[in-house]
Amino acid sequence: MNKFGLTRGIALSVCLLTLIIAIGQGVLVFIGVSLSNAWETQSLSSADLTVKIIPVMAIFILGLVTGIGSLGLKYRVWRVLYILLCLLVGIGAVFSFLSVASQGYKSAILMALVGIIYISLAYMTKKQV
Repeated sequence: MNKFGLTRGIALSVCLLTLIIAIGQGVLVFIGVSLSNAWETQSLSSADLTVKIIPVMAIFILGLVTGIGSLGLKYRVWRVLYILLCLLVGIGAVFSFLSVASQGYKSAILMALVGIIYISLAYMTKKQV
């Protein structure tokens, strides 16, 4: 197997998993906004909707960068940036496990697992597996 073959495979699967999480969170945001408008419990402006969409778009972009970034690992500078990205996203996702009450157990465990996979992806990139 070539250099970074296993890392690329895991990176693409993590990319797909992160994109699925982002799409799922986006659907939940739209359902929540639609129900609050339908029941007239909260009046939302377009600025409020934009604030709720920004984290979903950030997760989506991180997933795309994870997948596309795994293709440029032969360059040393990109490899260092990729390791830093994976560590930051992994640690952030593991710490999001602390907000179990706001997400529910299944979603929190999924985020913790994604964080662990991101941290292991940074380790595998460092070891050039």
